[in-house]
Amino acid sequence: MCPCLFSPNNLENNQRLTALFERYCEGNTAAIKPRTLHFLGRDFLVPKAFKSVAWFTFSDLCRQPTSSADYLEICRHFEVVFIQDIPRLSLNTKTEARRFINLIDNFYDNRVGLVCSAECPADQLFSQQSHNSTEDARMLMDDLQIQEGTVDARASIFTGEEELFAYGRTVSRLIEMQSKAYLDEKSLARDLLQDR
Repeated sequence: MCPCLFSPNNLENNQRLTALFERYCEGNTAAIKPRTLHFLGRDFLVPKAFKSVAWFTFSDLCRQPTSSADYLEICRHFEVVFIQDIPRLSLNTKTEARRFINLIDNFYDNRVGLVCSAECPADQLFSQQSHNSTEDARMLMDDLQIQEGTVDARASIFTGEEELFAYGRTVSRLIEMQSKAYLDEKSLARDLLQDR
């Protein structure tokens, strides 16, 4: 497996990520600039771009109001995407986790190369532990006037069942996206192996 997911998020791994990004930009750091994608009557900012290579932070992509349309537009313009500082996700961060799952689904389906730094390895990115989910679910049930023990109370919005299934699929895709076969499609394997 090639190291396209550098963990943990630390200075050394972020320096490796930056060096690899600069190599993909042909060492032409002066040409790395922000780019604005115009689509659906709005603008989407890519913080750093060079030709078909883009750089984002996790916050840029998953802590902002983004959707599949944004991720598909990224796929249309970039063959390789770098993402810095992916945190461990949980049921407490459902919104960010859903966006990340959607992002990975779009990148995978469109065969976009992904290089990133993350808090932990792919198989540990999703924690099933939640500090407030039970209390939050009860408050939402109260707001919706749903009684505990009813059929409505067992909906996946309260159990997290849907997210757990999607987490598993995303981990599987992230692991496959690190495989030499997947990376060879974008000539990433050669560059990543040189970086070791």
